[in-house]
Amino acid sequence: MFDINPYYVFTILVIASGSIPKGYDEGGFSASVGLNSFKNDYGLAASLWKNDPSGLADRKANISSFGVLGAAFGSLIALALTDRLGRLRCWQLFVVLWASGIFMQVFSSGIVGFMLFARIWGGLGSGGLTVVAPLYLSEIAPAKTRGMIVSMYMVLLLTFLSIGFFINYAVNATMPVGAAQYRLVQAIPLIPVGIAFICSFFLSDTPRWLASKDRGQEALAVLERLRHSDKSDPALSLEYEEIQQQIQLREQNLDGVPIWTIFKEIATISTYRKRFLLGAAMQTVAQWSGGNGITYYIPEIFTYAGVVGTNTSLITSGAYGIVKLVFTLVFTWGLVDVFGRRRCMLTGLGLQCITHIYMSIYMSIFADSGNKSASDAAIASVFIYAVGWSIGLCTVQYLYGTEIYPTRIRSVCYATNMALHWFFQFAVVRVTPNMFVSLDVWGAYIFWAIVCAVGFVLLGIWAPETKGIPMERMEELFDGPWWMGWRAKVDLSEVGVENHARNEKEKLAQKEMEKLHHLLATPSACFNFAIYQKYLMMASSGLGIIQFINTSRQGEATLAEDQRRANSHAARIAHAKTRRLRTIEYQASKAREALKATQSGEDRSIIATSGVQAIPGDMIAIEQSILPSPMSLLASDRKDPFDSFGRAFKPVEHFLLDHWKYVNLMTGEWVRLALTNVGTQSGVFLAACRHLVEQQQQHKYSQLATQYKLYCIQALQNAISSEVSSMISDGTVGIGLLMAYDELWIGDISMTRCHLEGLLQIYIPSNQPLFAMAEPETNIPRGSWVLVTGANGFVASHVAQQFLQRGYKVRGTIRDLEKSSWLIQDVFKSYADTGDFELVVVPDLAVAGAFDAVIKGVSIIVHAASIVNFSPDPNEVIPQTVSGATSILDAALKEPSVKAFVYTGSIAASVLYDPEKSVHVERDTWNEAAVQFAWAPPPYDSSRSMHVYQASKTEAEKAVFKFLAEKNPNFSINSVDPSTIMGEALNKKHLETPYSYLKVLYDGNVGFLAGIPSIIHIDVKDVALLHVAAALDPEVNGARLQAWGDNCNWNDVLAIARRLYPQRKFMDDLPVHPRLAVTTDFSQPLALLKKWGHQDGWKSLEETVADNMKNIVEWYP
Repeated sequence: MFDINPYYVFTILVIASGSIPKGYDEGGFSASVGLNSFKNDYGLAASLWKNDPSGLADRKANISSFGVLGAAFGSLIALALTDRLGRLRCWQLFVVLWASGIFMQVFSSGIVGFMLFARIWGGLGSGGLTVVAPLYLSEIAPAKTRGMIVSMYMVLLLTFLSIGFFINYAVNATMPVGAAQYRLVQAIPLIPVGIAFICSFFLSDTPRWLASKDRGQEALAVLERLRHSDKSDPALSLEYEEIQQQIQLREQNLDGVPIWTIFKEIATISTYRKRFLLGAAMQTVAQWSGGNGITYYIPEIFTYAGVVGTNTSLITSGAYGIVKLVFTLVFTWGLVDVFGRRRCMLTGLGLQCITHIYMSIYMSIFADSGNKSASDAAIASVFIYAVGWSIGLCTVQYLYGTEIYPTRIRSVCYATNMALHWFFQFAVVRVTPNMFVSLDVWGAYIFWAIVCAVGFVLLGIWAPETKGIPMERMEELFDGPWWMGWRAKVDLSEVGVENHARNEKEKLAQKEMEKLHHLLATPSACFNFAIYQKYLMMASSGLGIIQFINTSRQGEATLAEDQRRANSHAARIAHAKTRRLRTIEYQASKAREALKATQSGEDRSIIATSGVQAIPGDMIAIEQSILPSPMSLLASDRKDPFDSFGRAFKPVEHFLLDHWKYVNLMTGEWVRLALTNVGTQSGVFLAACRHLVEQQQQHKYSQLATQYKLYCIQALQNAISSEVSSMISDGTVGIGLLMAYDELWIGDISMTRCHLEGLLQIYIPSNQPLFAMAEPETNIPRGSWVLVTGANGFVASHVAQQFLQRGYKVRGTIRDLEKSSWLIQDVFKSYADTGDFELVVVPDLAVAGAFDAVIKGVSIIVHAASIVNFSPDPNEVIPQTVSGATSILDAALKEPSVKAFVYTGSIAASVLYDPEKSVHVERDTWNEAAVQFAWAPPPYDSSRSMHVYQASKTEAEKAVFKFLAEKNPNFSINSVDPSTIMGEALNKKHLETPYSYLKVLYDGNVGFLAGIPSIIHIDVKDVALLHVAAALDPEVNGARLQAWGDNCNWNDVLAIARRLYPQRKFMDDLPVHPRLAVTTDFSQPLALLKKWGHQDGWKSLEETVADNMKNIVEWYP
């Protein structure tokens, strides 16, 4: 049984209907020009042109071809609009343009000039649709069936081409000659296209376009709907990841990039240029091989072949259309994705060429001979030609045009090629009648046969096979010379796919350095520093597994010689420049010989041990080139006169070293290591190559960068295997740091961590603690999903951050995606880019089943979302807050993957803020007073707001622990009850609420703070850490973890702020009030802070105020 997705089928049919205007124009309209009613109204009767047959051919050609001319310009308009408006909106716009043109065309009433204008106007729409519709279909189709899906465009096109001939036959046979006859024929396509236009408003834009506009969540939702699956499906996840990997490349981001810049890149970047020219070549051969010239004038072609009578010619033309349709279906649903694009295209060109040759012979020898056998063979050859055209360039030109281009240039290239298609088609349709007159019909066929033969050879050696190749990997088919395209292949094995994923990550743009520093700056919860023993590294010959971390302490250090040379160089460096300049002239003449000697030595041994293939010719050219130094201090062709380098430099390496210093990629302290250690030399050259590629777009250095990276890995592997951890040399550490720097440069944060953790592990003795002790035991492994509700909240965002830093994945729920987009575009962008952080919209927490879908596959639930509107009406707050908590617990009970549930409570669930009362909070202490105040009879005035909020937290937390007692679930349930939360804000939005207490004091607006004179502070990081501990610790269940820090008031806070920022004038102190007399047993929460965060006690009020004020001063100077 086939699993049919109705929405997917519906989408394909609606969008493929964009082919109807073109198909019906070639069939229905072109045939209607031959109706007597049309000829009479538009002056095409032969009797009117007895003395000027060329004039008749010109008028007929103009009427037929002006629609094609308009289509050419329409495809150029599509070039400018498809990326800006989106595929779907452009499709709708072009349908409106085409339909308005058809209305003008139908009612032009014999006015030739108005008819020509209407043809151009309607052509704008049909031409735009030829760009947008196949593009849309290619972007929603999976790689394995893309050929079939895109070919549906041609199926509908040819269906309506055939229908057009039969409609002409029907009206010619049944209706009297008159304007209504041809008007009906020309208006018919408005019906199916109009229906498709209405249906299009139920569709979404393509996942690739949405992702390219940083609308990743929408893209994923659309992809899930198209695939009838969800993100838990590995195939869907892989497809979405491949889309994201290419979209996220910096050079693929088209926002603000002028079209002329894209054209410049196409002209200068080899793989872009080869793909663009291949598409142009296909369009040229397709149009000038006879294709649409024959289709537009097929009734006349059949008359030349011996078919007699208008109706018979129309019936035969309809049969011609059916043959094209049938074999297009065969191509679409069989040949294209079984035999491949190349075979079909070349077979089709061969059949076209053979039939053209026969038709030229027939037209020159047998056309007027009355030879019925020859005539029958000519008619048959027209049908054979239809077969060749249908399985070849008729559809392949569209298929290649939509799949071979990368996202950055796809719209530009495809639209440009389609413009070329239309201009050529206009030229062909316009000149074909004149070719029949001036060259005779047989001469036209000779011309078409020559084009087919040239196209067979040219495309046969140029066009690679794209069957089953993901669009994101097409570039690999065009890496070699264009004339070797017929041999190009892509490794689609599991190893090949893994290599590709690695390569794509290496192309990602550099992440901001501050974000990595932020990740590394949290010693208590940053990483688990267990050793990453192995990692995968791409090599030209395949996948190599390099073990670069070695904690063995056996053996002796063997790099004393390297150390001696480093020290020697450091002593001489102050005098080296002067002596170097004096010896350059002498050494320049011997540089070439030194290069040859060097080339045969160490580098080849490194390549051999790394398994790297021989360097191609273009790389050798780069390596041996003499490049000018950007500093212009030394000659280009030079060598180290003191033999102090780890090895002699190649000419290009002198340039790379100068470039490295010139752009100040790293400080001068690295020079000593860089010049005396072979591995760090390679690391420096790697950094220079990377900068040249990424910042100056000199892509010829990409492969050189890969070569130096492999040298670094081999050097690191050799060094670690020969050294002991207590005597690791500076050079080895330098190589590791340079490798980490490179991974950071290309945006691979996880690999950067891998290098840094490995260096820490080998550099610090195993009996000394690192930044953080080993992670305590837990039954929830890293990589598990954590659901955090209200992820845009102050506490929830910190909870998400701490889980992410420990290696967990986080799915956050929010009410409004647009308002919370800063989470994935700023704070957690690096995690969102790697798929470790995602957002899901849950508009109403209290609705039954609201969490059923988002909870799938999660191991931990942190329910931090709550209603904080401070409404005085308890009916608007309390039931909804309770329902939100119980709803997510009910969903968790049905999801077997859930292992822990943490509820974000509040001190307000235990006590009223009353300085007059002394309260000791126990496990079962509840704020019943707030509940009574909240549910007191109306009126509900503003004085009740705080009591309603406190009552909502009380009732919701009680419901959580009631659930634990009654249901006895298979997962742990705990709560964290913080007091007044302050601390670092992860985003400016957290300071824009009235509950950002320090910001209120900073602005001098006392506001409602005057009603809360005494507080118990708690740092948001401590609150977040307790959430993490409550979820991960297997020994904690059923706990209410009170999180209270210093007992203080706002004057204490102001005093700290004044000490920190003495230059700023703060508000005066508030009236003094007694401090809160509330106590509890902190032994369990403090033990968890120690166990999971390695910290003794709560963060002090001073630390918290300092963190918070740093944000405020930065964002509100």
